[in-house]
Amino acid sequence: MYDKHGGRKIRFAAIVSKMNDFLRTIIKPPYRNLPWLALGYVIACVLILHHGGVFTGHLIGFDDHVRMTEILNWINGAGWYDRTMMRANPPEGFTSIWARIDEIPFAVIIIIAQKFMPQKIAALVAAAIVPLIEIVLLFAAAAPYFARPLVGKNKARLIVLFLIFTSLLNTKYFSYSGFVVGQVSHHPWYVILNLLMFGATARLAMGSARFSPILMLGGSIALLFSVGIESFPLIAGAAGLLALVAWSGGRPAVVARGGDGFLLGAMGALLLLPAQQPPEQWMTISFAEPSILGVILILAAGVFLKFEREILLRLNARKAAAAAILCAAAALIGAGLVCAFPDILNGGAAGLSPIEREMALHVHFEALSIYGASRDSMEFIGLAAPIFLALAAGIFSALRAKGRRRATAICYLGFAALGGGMSFVYSRYYHHAMTTACAWLLWTWEKIKDHLRKDQYFNWLALAIFIALGPFWMLLLPEIDSGAPIIPNVLLFPASVQAAPVIGDPIPLSDFINAHYNKNTLLVVNHPESANFLYYSDVRIDFIDNYPSHNKFIDNFNLFATHDPKFAEEIVARHNVDLIAVCTYHRELEPVISDGALNFYALLQTEHAPHWLRKIDVGNVTNYLLYEVDKKAVARDLGTAG
Repeated sequence: MYDKHGGRKIRFAAIVSKMNDFLRTIIKPPYRNLPWLALGYVIACVLILHHGGVFTGHLIGFDDHVRMTEILNWINGAGWYDRTMMRANPPEGFTSIWARIDEIPFAVIIIIAQKFMPQKIAALVAAAIVPLIEIVLLFAAAAPYFARPLVGKNKARLIVLFLIFTSLLNTKYFSYSGFVVGQVSHHPWYVILNLLMFGATARLAMGSARFSPILMLGGSIALLFSVGIESFPLIAGAAGLLALVAWSGGRPAVVARGGDGFLLGAMGALLLLPAQQPPEQWMTISFAEPSILGVILILAAGVFLKFEREILLRLNARKAAAAAILCAAAALIGAGLVCAFPDILNGGAAGLSPIEREMALHVHFEALSIYGASRDSMEFIGLAAPIFLALAAGIFSALRAKGRRRATAICYLGFAALGGGMSFVYSRYYHHAMTTACAWLLWTWEKIKDHLRKDQYFNWLALAIFIALGPFWMLLLPEIDSGAPIIPNVLLFPASVQAAPVIGDPIPLSDFINAHYNKNTLLVVNHPESANFLYYSDVRIDFIDNYPSHNKFIDNFNLFATHDPKFAEEIVARHNVDLIAVCTYHRELEPVISDGALNFYALLQTEHAPHWLRKIDVGNVTNYLLYEVDKKAVARDLGTAG
């Protein structure tokens, strides 16, 4: 079996030795290869559960379909600033608020891949590859940069375990993080850049004299501005934490260097503004889109930190007086910004009419708090427990630490409070809550393990504690509560969202519509399904469930919710609708009876359509029903009525 010199045996021994070396880098500090093992686990899960998602031609969610439509329009000839999709919400069209900058990775892969396959298949390839690249960047940002100041160099990479086994990579439970194969999202960049911003903030709070944290702080803030407006509260929170650390420790150098970072961020945001808007629109102030307002907000934070430095130099021994002056200055700056830009108070709903704003904030799932969006109290406990565990660990550490370690604890406690607090207002921020909580969960795990080293059952206890700190609340408890299967939903959960869509499959019906109707046909569907048909069909879509909708929220909701077919007929006539599609088993609009009458959606589901709608035979390939509007009957009815 071996030659006389044992050549093969030596080669085999060398391979075994290399494998042992690789394993040691996973199970022993500094765990260098652990992130790669975690990435391999995610990829393996995707391959095992390959029965849905991109493997069957589906993207994941609402934003993903709209965003990919925008990307394909760009690749097919739309200009850099042309983000208006005329097929949606006609005749005005839908203009997205999303930046082009984070569409570049998808576009590059599609342009290359479409040389070898149809463009729609190339889009699916991009939707599979880019999230995996973003996971690599997530681990790189979370481990050596974000977690290291709190847990140390040797243990920082262990944070990937908590990132994997919480909801961060799972869109099923309140996560809009976008790291799942099949998503086309800007949210991963929020998470990655926020972690870099927080890591830089912590280093400055600890008193780092290096220039790199200033550069990282300014660069991450500028890039966050280029991705979108969602991180403005976190940017303001980072400035507030630097101000608190400097005031409590009497360290003006902290805010001096922090101010440099924010001023650098304002300069970078200004330089990147042309990537968002053409110059003639820079002064069009909107909280919903990047504009000069974002630069002003970042600049205001930098100026405040510089002002605090001067106050601390003069009143370092009189903390109460310094606090009073700083609070007054912050209030004055805030009041000035609100007076200059009052729409700030409306947040992401700025620019909408009062009626539409009210509807959007009550209907959009992500606009609800995690309490309001929870199915029951058990689910809410599971979502909130990791946040409260992180806050408890942070308070415990801050009370016991001294000097720079206390500054670090205050910063990371603040990060957890910012992410957790925001998620209690809007569930869309839950991924920020979990990324910041993961650092404290890891810190807690390591502290508890230190007290258990001599226990004969140490390994089993360490595993049980790890599960109890994160995976139990985020994976096991929800599955136990819903009675779901444990293996695909827990052990293989990073790929569990690859299952078929929860609403009807729009692809077969879209193919039918594309084959039998021209591109000027106007289709109306219920709001959750609107993005699917925008992406898969070639016809015009009367309303897509996003901003701005030109008040079409109102008519779309009224059309399907009304119990008066005559009222529905008037809406259809006003919008000049050609086709109406409904899913036969939609979960949100099951047959509803009020005063003995079904709502309009339920009438169509149960094939009790009024006489002015004609059911189209689409075969048995879809679970949608398609109705064509009889324009002559509508005109006759309304003419008689009017």
